[in-house]
Order: sequence, then C-alpha cells, then structure tokens
Amino acid sequence: MPISGTVTVSGIVAPTSTGDTYPVTDPKYGLGGIRTISGGSGDELTDIPSARREEGMIVYITGTSNYYKLVGGTADINWTEFFLLSDIDGGTYA
Repeated sequence: MPISGTVTVSGIVAPTSTGDTYPVTDPKYGLGGIRTISGGSGDELTDIPSARREEGMIVYITGTSNYYKLVGGTADINWTEFFLLSDIDGGTYA
C-alpha cells in the first residue's frame, strides 16, 4: 500500500551512468541529516526552513569552519555549536 504524501521509488536513485558527475541529491533540499551552508555569522542557520529541520541534524558553515547541531527541538534557539574530537585536541583522525 502506498504511503500517503510520498512519491514511490521502486529502485535506488542513481545518475544516468557511472561516468555522470552530476549529483543525484542535494542535502539543501533534504530533511535533517548533514549539510553544508555558506556564510560566516551563523545567522544562516535560521534560513533553513522548519520543514527541512530534524532534531539531531548537523550543519557545517564554510565561512567559520564551525558545525552546529539541533538539540532539544527544531526551533532557532535549539542550534548548538557541535565540536568534533579533532577540533578539541588538534588531532587528525581517519
């Protein structure tokens, strides 16, 4: 039975060929997950529409090289700076 409000996909989303370099998805238009945005002030986080936010999502801002995570809800006040282990101790990890 189809799921109401969705588009049915009967296979894996893929480019037209293995040599095609065009991406098949753009995280900017997805729900939650991990995405990269340009900017430098952090105010760009508020530009992410609420319908595309999900608690736990992570966003990298290129201008500041900082990560932010939604914790405790999806409102603007729930963005919290997120630190990777290598950011804390200066290490490099594979």
